[in-house]
Amino acid sequence: VARYPAREVAIADQLGADLVLTGNPCHMGTFQQRTEYLPYAVDQDLFHPGAEDRAGAAVIGSLFPERAAFAAEASVELLHGLGHEDYAARLRSLQISVHHHASGGKGLLVMRPWETMGSGTLLLTEEDETHKLHPDIPWLTYRDADQCRSMIADLLANPDRLRKVAEFQHAAVMAAHTYRHRAEAILEMIGSDR
Repeated sequence: VARYPAREVAIADQLGADLVLTGNPCHMGTFQQRTEYLPYAVDQDLFHPGAEDRAGAAVIGSLFPERAAFAAEASVELLHGLGHEDYAARLRSLQISVHHHASGGKGLLVMRPWETMGSGTLLLTEEDETHKLHPDIPWLTYRDADQCRSMIADLLANPDRLRKVAEFQHAAVMAAHTYRHRAEAILEMIGSDR
């Protein structure tokens, strides 16, 4: 359950679900069934550091008007229309991936942050209350386009700091936020119902 809670409530009721897993903590009180928060994770087979040379910063995502305006104001390239494998390769080629505008709605921490950090690319993301649910992640956040632009310039001018933050983020994601970790969590939840 992530984006469309009304539709998903109907589906859960129709299926007679005993357990609903949601990637959005804002939906926790929406369902009659037992509901657990299960954030997205990274597929470490596709999203990994690789050996490519890295350069620059970009926003990657769908071409929403708000995202395009933000990228222009922050003076950062906007990459869109990439297929899954091209997207993964492009992430590996960046030093910094700027995450902007969670298209899934308030509270949803979409796949892109996990994939970015899993790729060993530094994630620079908007400030968001959802990050507090994951204190193990060394989030690097910005308030607005001006601060984002300044942070990118500072990070690119300090490659050792950039590399260290990217390594810390990658290690945190690999330690607790891969598909395997989510599968183990699901098995534990199902086991606790018996």
